[in-house]
Amino acid sequence: MNRNKCEAMKHLLISIFSAQFCLLSAGGLEHNWAAIDFDSVALGDEKADMRPSVDFRILKESESIGLRCEIILNIPFTNTAQTSRQQLTVRLYRENGERVEPVTGNPLVSVGGQRNAFASSSSYNAIFPWGTKELSACWIEIILLRDVFFLELPYGFDQFDFHRSKSKRSIGPPTLPENLKQPFVVGKTIAWDSVTYEPEVPNVDWRVSLRFRRLSKPSVELILYREEGPLQNGLSRWGLLLPRTSVKGVDSDDEVVLGKLFRLQLHEDGLRRSDEFWIGRPARQLRSYEKLEFQVGEIRTTLGVPSSLLRVFHDFSGGSRP
Repeated sequence: MNRNKCEAMKHLLISIFSAQFCLLSAGGLEHNWAAIDFDSVALGDEKADMRPSVDFRILKESESIGLRCEIILNIPFTNTAQTSRQQLTVRLYRENGERVEPVTGNPLVSVGGQRNAFASSSSYNAIFPWGTKELSACWIEIILLRDVFFLELPYGFDQFDFHRSKSKRSIGPPTLPENLKQPFVVGKTIAWDSVTYEPEVPNVDWRVSLRFRRLSKPSVELILYREEGPLQNGLSRWGLLLPRTSVKGVDSDDEVVLGKLFRLQLHEDGLRRSDEFWIGRPARQLRSYEKLEFQVGEIRTTLGVPSSLLRVFHDFSGGSRP
């Protein structure tokens, strides 16, 4: 009997603490995103067997540093293409027409690389100062070898953090500034593929990351990670169904949408489990900060996210598209 009372008290305390943490997080709308990823892109002649390729990633640095664009160029040894300091130029364009050169300077200088028997790679970093306009869109122009690319960031990621929990702007999909339209015509637009968040959840023996993805409609993947603990069926530190997880979104008008679970996966390393949910909303002519609440067992946490991740996507490369 005493044991049952202790267990009941334990669950009650966890629920109270989780609710308090949820409210604190929601009130501050902490924007704990970590990275924006894009699909790898092949360079040069489409008929070539072994083509160079380039990988892009946008990373959130501190408030005093800014937005970091990471570029990794991969060149097969059978390909004669080479890069030099003069062959890689990067700029950021904001929706208000501002053109920003990286604080690291142009052209970029390699910050490292790797070699193996088949290929070599070179890494480049471009740092851009944070913008000041909330829910603004931006594009990053990359001139590499003979190719021109425009990385399309979802709006709301050009600013270090949210400042007002109910901030919203009555404008629809991003529009290109005049000074970008001409180079944009000759370039190739690469829309974001996924955005990763890494929230801190205190007093638990596991970690979680959330990955918002561009599928047929908006989705979010909860990736649970645990290094220690008993194995379930000798295979994984996670059960397939327990702990239960859930996701819901709350928009700036306090309308709620519940996530619909469509995929469960135990990873081969035995340390991770992925639960993926549909979480999309219809498009509307409004950009806003919204809340994304997720629950793992008894623990609830709330994040602030731009509506660009939860609405039918606002982007220029494909218009407002699912």
